[in-house]
Amino acid sequence: LLLLLLLLLLPALAAVPSRHYLMRATIDVAHPELVRRGVHISRDERHFNAGVCVLQLDIWRQHNITEQLEKWLRVRARFDVYKFATNPPLMLVFHGGNYDHLPPACNADPRSADFSSEAVVAHFQGRHKPWLEHTSSTTTDADRRAAAYW
Repeated sequence: LLLLLLLLLLPALAAVPSRHYLMRATIDVAHPELVRRGVHISRDERHFNAGVCVLQLDIWRQHNITEQLEKWLRVRARFDVYKFATNPPLMLVFHGGNYDHLPPACNADPRSADFSSEAVVAHFQGRHKPWLEHTSSTTTDADRRAAAYW
């Protein structure tokens, strides 16, 4: 019974909170449509990157997370409430810290200045991926350092 209770209390998502970015960098936290829907996101709430995340699928299904994400995609089709396509809907569903925080080592970009050798998961964030074709003239020192991970 205790295990079942603990599973019910676990968030459906675990991700690494950003050290540098706030949600307002990608979400218009004061947009009238968010206000109308009762969504209140603090101006200093941290962004998280779900490029590497852990999902509790039973809890995900129990709380209809897919439907909630689809709702935010429909809202975005009508209102300019956020930039980009993947992270903001997740942040809208899980804002307020309603997710488990993974340690930074679980989502580390080898090209980042604060990359640590203690990284558990290397995640090449953004559009630039070192395994995509590029010429040696566009190869950076960070790309060469990251090459050890691909």
